[in-house]
Amino acid sequence: MNRFVVDTKTSVPALIASLESRGCDVRVMEDPQTKGEFFDEVKRLFDLDPPLVGWDSWDALSDSLWGGLDRMEAPLVALIWRGGAKTNAAYAELGRAVLRDVSENLQDATNESTTFLVVLAG
Repeated sequence: MNRFVVDTKTSVPALIASLESRGCDVRVMEDPQTKGEFFDEVKRLFDLDPPLVGWDSWDALSDSLWGGLDRMEAPLVALIWRGGAKTNAAYAELGRAVLRDVSENLQDATNESTTFLVVLAG
């Protein structure tokens, strides 16, 4: 399964319905406009481990998100980033890189059953 998907054609409600019909735990990130909003959205959507204070370090965000996902018991967790495929905000490329890294490495590193799917929606 491709764990990092760009989908600018399917509506967000249709993406949610499709993923939930497969038993997926779906989280939707609204379109953050700044780095701080991006960090706040990730903190709102996931239990991070260790908890993240502030929004200065992309490495800390990656580690905390990875740790939180590793502790989840859901077999498939999806983050739909509303507007993530189109945003050109200064932080966006780093945000996409962190999410891609976590999605590609979580299952490989842990050999556990949790898969983290990231969908960048239009």
